[in-house]
Amino acid sequence: MYQQMQESLHANLANFSLPPCMHRAIEKGLVKLGHYYDLAKLNHFYIIATSKCLLITLPEISLTSNGSDSLPSSITLILVQVD
Repeated sequence: MYQQMQESLHANLANFSLPPCMHRAIEKGLVKLGHYYDLAKLNHFYIIATSKCLLITLPEISLTSNGSDSLPSSITLILVQVD
């Protein structure tokens, strides 16, 4: 999400048909975005909520050698890509 906003602001910053006041506003927006992005990256809930996740559920497994008293029927893994 933050990367998309940053890319959009950089694209508009490179647009020389915009007036200088817009370029100054975009530059200030990039600074403010960077500040809040740095804060958000420190929050674990943000990282999980906005990352690309892959959810994998493994089939039933037995954790005992003789097959009796097996634990939960499946295990779910969540893989999170952190930018």
